[in-house]
Amino acid sequence: MIGIMRNYTQLTEEQRYQIYEGITLGLTQAEIVEELAVNRSTISRELKRSPTTMEKSSQVMWILQRRVILRLTSPTHIALGEGA
Repeated sequence: MIGIMRNYTQLTEEQRYQIYEGITLGLTQAEIVEELAVNRSTISRELKRSPTTMEKSSQVMWILQRRVILRLTSPTHIALGEGA
């Protein structure tokens, strides 16, 4: 029996940061899947594989915190917030 060949690509470091950033911001796995356009099992496996990655790396935490601050203080975010 010949199996179906599937193309698998590894997550990039940026995608991993985005996954943990999403979790930190309280997004659901489904929302993260939609944002990254990857299979839902990819997110699930990544979280199971390395659930404490953020705690182990203060550099990752600093990057995530900095991105949140930059997003919240960006002119686009502020302009959108004022019009609501």
